[in-house]
Amino acid sequence: MMRKIISAILGAAVGYSLFAAELGDFTFLMGLQSNLVAPILLCLLVTAMVAAFFIWIAVSLLGEIISDYKSQNLKTDKTMENFYKVGDKVLVKSREWYETSKDSDGRVECVGDTFMPQMEELCGKVGTIRREHLSRNGHILYKLYFKDVNPEQDCWFTYDMLEGKIVETDIKDLKIGDKVLLKSKEWYDKSRKTADGGITLSQYYFNPDMARYLGKVVHVIGKEYDYHRDFGYIKISEDGRCWDWTSEMIEGKLVSPEDASAALESVTFEKKDEPLFKNPDGTTNLLAKAAHILNGDRQADYSDPVENFETIAKIASILNGREETPETCVSVMMAVKLAREAFKHKEDNLIDLSAYAEIRNRIFEKKGGKA
Repeated sequence: MMRKIISAILGAAVGYSLFAAELGDFTFLMGLQSNLVAPILLCLLVTAMVAAFFIWIAVSLLGEIISDYKSQNLKTDKTMENFYKVGDKVLVKSREWYETSKDSDGRVECVGDTFMPQMEELCGKVGTIRREHLSRNGHILYKLYFKDVNPEQDCWFTYDMLEGKIVETDIKDLKIGDKVLLKSKEWYDKSRKTADGGITLSQYYFNPDMARYLGKVVHVIGKEYDYHRDFGYIKISEDGRCWDWTSEMIEGKLVSPEDASAALESVTFEKKDEPLFKNPDGTTNLLAKAAHILNGDRQADYSDPVENFETIAKIASILNGREETPETCVSVMMAVKLAREAFKHKEDNLIDLSAYAEIRNRIFEKKGGKA
C-alpha cells in the first residue's frame, strides 16, 4: 500500500514537473525567436504526452489504492457473501425494498452488481442457488433457479439483493423472536379449498382470512406444541389478532447474514450441561437420552457400536480360548448394568441398559434377523 502511494505521488510530480518546465521554456523561447515556434510546439507536444503518461500511472495507482482501501473495509461484506452456498433456498428482497431503493432509471446499485428493472418480478420470491460466479471486482454473484418463473435475461444476484436463506426447521426448534417466511400466495391459489376459501390440512385448518399474510416474513410471538397429536404451531400478530401457523403453512425459518453474525457473537464457550430430554408430563425420557448418547458422542469416540462389539467379540474369543459372539458380549454388558442397578439406583445404569438393548437389536438385524 505505501509503495503504491509513493509511486502515485512521484508519478504525478514527474508529470507535472515535465509539463511545467516545458511550458516555461516555451514561453521564454517564444519571446526570443518566432521561427522556433514549430519545433517548440512539437517538443511541447511530446513532453505533454510523456507527462500525461506519468499522470495516467499516478491515477491508476490511486485507483488501486482506493480499491484496496474499500476491500479492506468490506470484510463484513465478504463474510456475508460467503454465508450463501450452492443449493441454498434464498428469498429475494421485497418490492418495497426495490421501490424505495431504485434510481430514476429503475436500477438499484448493489455490492458487485446492479439490480435491473426487469428483475422486479422476482422480488419476494424464493429461489435456489444453482451457480456461483466471481465478478471482475472480486464479489460473488449467485445464479438462482425459480420454480414456475422464467426470467427473460440471465439474472445474477449479490448478497445484498437477498433477505436471507430459508432453513427448514421443526416448529419445536423455533424461538420467540425468530423470523419465518409464510407460504406464498401461489401455494394458496394452487391448493384445494373449502367452500369458504379455507384449506383443510393434515394438521390444522387454514383460515381464509390468513391469506393476506402469505409471502410475508413475520416474527414468532408465541408457540405451542400438542404432544398428543404430535404437531405444533407458532403465533404471529400484525393486526392485533393472533393467528396460529403450523409447519404446513410456513416455508421455513429465515436466517440472514446479519442474524447469523449476531448469533456467533453471542455464543459463549462455557461448558454446557447435558441437554435435557423431557416427556410431555415433565419426566425424563431415558430412551431419548440413550439414543442421543448412542448416536452422538460415543459413536464419534468408539465408531459404530455394532462394529465395536464385533471387535470386542474377537478379542474376547482370544482371551477365553473359545468363540464369543457380539450378542454375548452385549449381554454381558447388560448384566453388568443390571447388577449395578440392583445394588444402587443410578439413572446412567438404565440409560446404558437401553443403549445396549438397541445395540443388541442392531446386531440381530445385521445378521438378517438370525440369532
